[in-house]
Amino acid sequence: MHWLQLSCSRCYSAVRSQGRQANRRCKGDRPCQDCAALLCLSAFAETPLDLAQKEARDTLADAEGAGDVYIINWAYWNIAWDYLTRGLMQEAEQWARRLVSSGRERDDGRALGLAYWTLAWIDVAIGRYDSAMLNADRCLRAAVTPWDEVIGAIAKATATLFNRDVQGLTRIQELRRWSSEHGTRYADGAMEGALAVGLVLSGRVREGIKFLESAIAARDADGFRSMAAWNRRYTQEAALMWGRIDRALKGAVAIDCAPLTKQRKSASEG
Repeated sequence: MHWLQLSCSRCYSAVRSQGRQANRRCKGDRPCQDCAALLCLSAFAETPLDLAQKEARDTLADAEGAGDVYIINWAYWNIAWDYLTRGLMQEAEQWARRLVSSGRERDDGRALGLAYWTLAWIDVAIGRYDSAMLNADRCLRAAVTPWDEVIGAIAKATATLFNRDVQGLTRIQELRRWSSEHGTRYADGAMEGALAVGLVLSGRVREGIKFLESAIAARDADGFRSMAAWNRRYTQEAALMWGRIDRALKGAVAIDCAPLTKQRKSASEG
């Protein structure tokens, strides 16, 4: 997934350009092109909401017109994940449940695995840890790929940890070793914040905070803003488990203001 090193605009433009070239050779490539572009938009969380929603509508229309269930399911997931990265949890859950319905209608384990681990992460994000563990278990039962299994397992371990069960930290460490051995950088990144919170919960406060700050800086440097924002959310979890309500509130303000600060900077430079 080397494209994660690119900026959102460069990645999006490259996918669109390649898609146009492919379309000249094969008309059926359009839905795949649209879905890949939509994935870029959600991964980098830099696209205005109205543009992302337009891309979602166009992608679904093309996929439905082609009758391509695989692309339709990926479009559902991309839309759900994009809403999740924006903090729009109600919308994210609605689209994830559409993916559940699609998977059930077609007895599609891949769609169900995707949908349930997405629901599990939505639950984690809003503090429904018991529900997150249930959805993660549903993912693990339905999953047909190692990727869905590991992301479901990470969601379950994170929810366990945030429910103040230190066994979650042990499981996170096991999964990070697996991720390192298999080179799954995205999965590894998904565990950075949980590991930091686990270190704080186990009494290694300074180590956990330092690790989290380094992870945020690394993701910002990569241009992977959605993961950086996800890790910033963990600063609040870590602060709350440390008993520092003031720091948790400061972290919330920083998360809210970061995109606005960037927009103002861009406007002034323009």
